[in-house]
Amino acid sequence: MDGRIMKWGLMLLLCIPFWTACNNDDVPEAAIEPQKDCEVSVSIRLNAKSLRAMGDPGEEVDEFDSQYWTRIDIFLVYSWGQVLQYTLDKDYKSGEMRKFTAFAGVVKAVYAVAYNDEVLVGHNFAPYSEQDILNLQTPSITSLDAADEKKYLLSLFSGMTDKTKEGQPIEVVKEGTTETVSYTHLGLDRLAAKVDVQWDAQDAYEGDKYVEAKMSDITFRGTSQGYFFPGEKAVAEPALDHEAAYRMNSPISERNGRAYFYTFSGAKNYFNFVVKHRVAETPDEKETFYTATFANALERSSWHKVNLTVSGTTFEETTKELNLTQKTAANN
Repeated sequence: MDGRIMKWGLMLLLCIPFWTACNNDDVPEAAIEPQKDCEVSVSIRLNAKSLRAMGDPGEEVDEFDSQYWTRIDIFLVYSWGQVLQYTLDKDYKSGEMRKFTAFAGVVKAVYAVAYNDEVLVGHNFAPYSEQDILNLQTPSITSLDAADEKKYLLSLFSGMTDKTKEGQPIEVVKEGTTETVSYTHLGLDRLAAKVDVQWDAQDAYEGDKYVEAKMSDITFRGTSQGYFFPGEKAVAEPALDHEAAYRMNSPISERNGRAYFYTFSGAKNYFNFVVKHRVAETPDEKETFYTATFANALERSSWHKVNLTVSGTTFEETTKELNLTQKTAANN
């Protein structure tokens, strides 16, 4: 498989000092809800690299501009099921400490999601349980133009951890006047997958005939909404209801070129394209319509390089992670 995988991430460092200016009155545990009488300090650090070295097409590929995201939501899930939610906005600077109030007790897991709520509104996340967090879904991107769609997809990150930096369970502790500090690293990985299609169509002699060849109309199909935790959700897969197209409308682009598409991960995406042949000095042009479907669901933070080669009437796809079907008419 020639598809290449590139991992990206935001590194989230939660530094959790717990002060105990806490009330230790003897109150029956079942009589009241736990009090948020301790503090949690959170520090987020970004660790991102450019994709330029991977031969990414285009000159304006600012994929790791940290301000593609404008909001980060952090969720603490306690052992008894309760969820506390904290928010950092786009004014947050890497490495700054932010303090929040919290309960004393065992933290089952810490989750975080990053997104751009200015390009696309309607997130309004307020999960009540861990499964609600795992089912978090983005709004639909169908209303966005191509530039904003790319910007939004590149703003999406998520991650979780259930251990401290030392590999121990996460616990908010209050013991009289004792201060307990717990550190945990949380990596936020990009949600989007990238499909990079490169094509080359060349004329060729076949016997005593000279066959002209060209390609046109690459149309990519993906989902209009994505899940922040695609591997953990407990809901059905969305349909491939979103379309992005690249039209080869010049003699040069019909012969060779490159186009790329960003999409939500977690689905077996596909794209359509047309290969055209004509025997030189004859009026008839034959069109063959192809559908290329990925054999496996695209993983988050992955890059898939697809190479399509046409020589006369011969066609080859060298990626070997696609299933190809063909037909002689667009609606067959």
